[in-house]
Amino acid sequence: MREGIPVLALIDKKAVDTVTTHPTMICMARRSRTTLIDQIRQAVLDADMTRNEISRQTGIDKASLSRFVHGERGLSDEAINLIGELLGLEIRIRRKKKGK
Repeated sequence: MREGIPVLALIDKKAVDTVTTHPTMICMARRSRTTLIDQIRQAVLDADMTRNEISRQTGIDKASLSRFVHGERGLSDEAINLIGELLGLEIRIRRKKKGK
């Protein structure tokens, strides 16, 4: 990946606003580096609802959601968007500042 290409970062609305990017990883202030998918998995685990409730409200099959959370499979863009909307997550794109 070339320098200056934006990288997506999933940020819980309660999280800090400072985000720096690495070509393949996300690093949030006071948090360890993690991938976007790992952040979504963690958001599901940290949700104030059960995976069964998330499955029911999003229409994502319970087994598929469970396999996603355990890192055994991915989810479609549509499913990721449904989870993000349900859990109140937002995606921010920021360019890396020059000289950093």
